[in-house]
Order: sequence, then structure tokens, then C-alpha cells
Amino acid sequence: MTEKQAATAPKQRRLASEVAQIAAGFANSGMSREEFCRSRGLAHSTLWRYLKKHAKQHRTKTAKSRLVPVEVVSNPQKVGNDSSRLTLVVTSGRKIEVPPGFDEATLQRLLHLLERR
Repeated sequence: MTEKQAATAPKQRRLASEVAQIAAGFANSGMSREEFCRSRGLAHSTLWRYLKKHAKQHRTKTAKSRLVPVEVVSNPQKVGNDSSRLTLVVTSGRKIEVPPGFDEATLQRLLHLLERR
């Protein structure tokens, strides 16, 4: 193959897994876009496209998995009114506690707000 043919040969497309790996690598690298692109031989526009694609795929996966498995735990140490308290702990460590008699309309507004995020 001549230099001219090599320069005009179409580039091979990356697999979706490779695109995701590059996008995650950039996020974890701590480098600026310019540094990362230079170190990987990528054009800025290519990295930008990969990041957008990766973010879109992540949003789609997140949107599809609205229901998650939960574990119902009874705590025998709780007595009285605290035994009917509802506690939700999410993977990030945030905790929402809903005491008995909590206003249902307020709880629905709170849940609606959280779902929008």
C-alpha cells in the first residue's frame, strides 16, 4: 500500500465496548481533554462524540431500570410508633425516613421531585 492509499484508507470503526471504555477512561483519567486526546491519538471531536454517546446510553439504561430490588427488614429493637416508620436507603447512602402520619401529598411531591432527577 502506498502512502497516499494509507492516508485515504477508511478508518476502522470502534466497537461500542471500546467507545464506552474510552469514555470511562477519560472520566477516570483526571486529564484535560487535550491531554487525553493527545495521549490516545484521538481528535477532540471524536472524544466529544464518544462522551455524548456514552452519556446517552447510560441515561437510557438508567431510565429502563426504574424498578430496583428491595429488601424489607424488620427491626425488632424498634417499639411503639417508630415500628411503623418507613426508611428508604439508596445506594449512594442517602436516607429518607417517613414517620407514621406523614402527609401523603407531601410524600407524593417529594417522590415526584426525586424521579425528575
